[in-house]
Amino acid sequence: MRGGEKRALRILLCVLSISAAVGYGAASAAAAVPRVRVGTTAPLPRDARVTGSASATTVLHMTVALEPQDAAGLASFATAVSTPGSASFRDYLSVSQFAARFGATAAHIAAVRAALLAEGLNVGAVTANNLTIPITGTAAQVQQAFSLSLSQVKLSSGRTAFTNVQAPALPAGIAPYVQGVVGLSDVTPDQPAGLIKPSGRSPLTAPASRPQFPTGGPQPCSSATAEQAMGGLTADEIATAYQFSGLYGAGDLGAGQTVALFEEQPYNPTDIATYQACYGTGAPISNVDVDGGPGPYQPPTSGGSGDGESALDIEQVIGLAPKANILVYEGPFTSTVNIISAIVSQDRAKVISSSYGVCEALTGGTVINAENTLLQEAAAQGQSFYISSGDSGSSMCFQADQNNTGLSVIDPGGQPFATGVGGTTLFSGTDQNPNLYQPGVPGFDIPVQSVWNDGFVNNRASGSGGGISSSFTMPSYQSGAAATLGVLRNASTSPCGGPSFCREVPDVAADADPNTGYAVFSDGMWGVTGGTSAAAPLWAAFTSLADASATCRGLSIGFANPSLYQTASTSYLNNFSDVSQASPENPSAPNNDALGINNGLYPVGTGYDMATGLGSMIAPALASSLCGLRSPAYTVSVANPGNPVSVAGHGVALQIHATDSGGAALGYAASGLPAGLSINAASGLVSGVPTTAGTSTVTVSAGDGFTNGGSTAFSWTVIKPGPPTSHGSLGGIARRKAKLVFTVGAGSFAPAIKSIVVSLPSGLSFAKSSKSLKKGIVIRRANGKKLKFKASVKGGRLTITLGSAVGKASITIATPAITVSSSLARKVKRGKIKKLSIGLKAIDTSHKSTGLTLRLKV
Repeated sequence: MRGGEKRALRILLCVLSISAAVGYGAASAAAAVPRVRVGTTAPLPRDARVTGSASATTVLHMTVALEPQDAAGLASFATAVSTPGSASFRDYLSVSQFAARFGATAAHIAAVRAALLAEGLNVGAVTANNLTIPITGTAAQVQQAFSLSLSQVKLSSGRTAFTNVQAPALPAGIAPYVQGVVGLSDVTPDQPAGLIKPSGRSPLTAPASRPQFPTGGPQPCSSATAEQAMGGLTADEIATAYQFSGLYGAGDLGAGQTVALFEEQPYNPTDIATYQACYGTGAPISNVDVDGGPGPYQPPTSGGSGDGESALDIEQVIGLAPKANILVYEGPFTSTVNIISAIVSQDRAKVISSSYGVCEALTGGTVINAENTLLQEAAAQGQSFYISSGDSGSSMCFQADQNNTGLSVIDPGGQPFATGVGGTTLFSGTDQNPNLYQPGVPGFDIPVQSVWNDGFVNNRASGSGGGISSSFTMPSYQSGAAATLGVLRNASTSPCGGPSFCREVPDVAADADPNTGYAVFSDGMWGVTGGTSAAAPLWAAFTSLADASATCRGLSIGFANPSLYQTASTSYLNNFSDVSQASPENPSAPNNDALGINNGLYPVGTGYDMATGLGSMIAPALASSLCGLRSPAYTVSVANPGNPVSVAGHGVALQIHATDSGGAALGYAASGLPAGLSINAASGLVSGVPTTAGTSTVTVSAGDGFTNGGSTAFSWTVIKPGPPTSHGSLGGIARRKAKLVFTVGAGSFAPAIKSIVVSLPSGLSFAKSSKSLKKGIVIRRANGKKLKFKASVKGGRLTITLGSAVGKASITIATPAITVSSSLARKVKRGKIKKLSIGLKAIDTSHKSTGLTLRLKV
């Protein structure tokens, strides 16, 4: 043990003894409430020095990670829904379905919240997935609430941090409902997996300019192509190298898809706007702040961190999938769990990319377990998660702690429900002529990839992260891969314990060498950047293009690993570019032992290896293979509505129902519809007013917008409606006690009658008062029951509005609603008038008016 480590240990033991007293005091105050410690303490870097207790007024922003209600069932479902051949393959859940099935129960959430509130902590609302609860409190409140001590830690960087000496203690009644408390330490915050500039020593050189290569995607401006002289590849060159043009053929460019980017630093929107202007793109970008966001953007010239990582991630997606929507989830460097939780609990994006992490040993079990549950949720919801495997080769802890040179992999890259993305060097097709890949230049336009391993450059390890997880056993998609891939040949059981093999990292790879890097615009200037930070969003862009392709039809590939390994097992070289050689820059190191101290682990070879995984994509072939794995084949069924009969001149509304076996949205079309009718292409509703009588043969079809569709045919008859009918009688004229009785019936196939207008001959008139009208009028249905109505007289005509439309009505109008003049009474009495004509107008529910005349004896 080194002297510094001994001193740190003595101080830590001292703090532990003090904290034991603090814990005892807290426990004594609440002796009636037994407590259980949950989760883990935070790991300390080897150069960390404990300097005392944390300030009591320090405010901690924490997250309580809840246990899912069926952890084993969740792991089983997340595996099944992602595995080709499973009965539930790609039968994804919504967030609400996930929360109800696997999230913590309402009772458990209520109990945990009540206990936290009782401790005086500020407790937020549970997230939509029912898995995390945000809490805040001062260090003093936290120490008392969780019966622990918080220590102040000094790091070699000069930064002062805090950490928990013990795992948090919770009341025994709620401890089983909690995985752990995240945010009790800020000793080892996340960091970009790489983001490194060219070393300046690369033998891979290029001419000052290269021809632009049309791919169907965006084309760069001269400012971007100027970076080619420094080894910077433009988006069109990357698209050419990985054959993205085969996906651009349909012209979708990722339209309709959304990519979520995990970020822990701000970015300058002007930088992104400059990149978009250069390429002529207009990708929509929105920010989602988590835990207050990462703070304002500050350029390096002003002492800030700049926006190199965020700009790289955003611009990678813009350049390769320019019509995809981009959601930038931003939070502080300690918000790993909360950012992932926000992305999966909102489920606004089916493709996720992250370039941040810390090696497993410095992450700690509490965070790793919380991430694992959230990534299982992402798989259950059909979200693809890509994560950089890191840039310190097989010693990923070295990136955060240069005293730690042991074998290690990055978290969350080692998570079994994440797709780890390693790094390659991209150069020309002539192995003996190690020149930069130059599409369009004969002799230099066939891309070849080697492992990225620059060695120890500029005081840092520079190579593709990869190796064996110490936290997770090997998932079935790796252990069940074809033997020809060689997944098991270098596996070990020692890091993760037990008889099983361990999870191997990475899964796939893409160009990450800064000497064959990417032309990006960040911090107000163009430059060349590399690292697996660039490779992860490249794979995310590819997946968004695949999801939008005609084969996937907008349905997401979801967690890709089981499909990737199965595709590689059955047709490897048709879908993947194998990486099996050393870089021309470092030909003596065909591995990712960037420090050169780990005995050449891990070497590249044919098939899978722990430096470049399965290799990179052959974009159109792999997209088609991944999308085509779903079974059974997609079908569209259109229900037959029968043979409808409609009436000319009267409105129609007929809903056509269709279903898609894959759940895709459908569009509708129809031929042979009667004149006056049309179909809504989005909803399938046939509506309008038919104008012409006759019979038509109608065909209605529904399709998913790609290659799948169905149809049905039926007869549609339009008839002319029959006219209304009426008959009646008129008596009592001679006695000046008139009584008009008549019936009105709707015509055959005609709408029901809603109102009636009555016109009288000379000598007869209607009362003007509503009271007299109501007293003298009686209306009955066909079954004899009285029917409510409203009556009014205007211009001598009586308008009766029925309380409800009827097919037939009997109307009686008598004194005092109707009166007879003395002149008419005398003429009828003397026989001079024997018949009178009553005018009727029947108005149906379609507002069609039909005039009738009653010629009645008197």
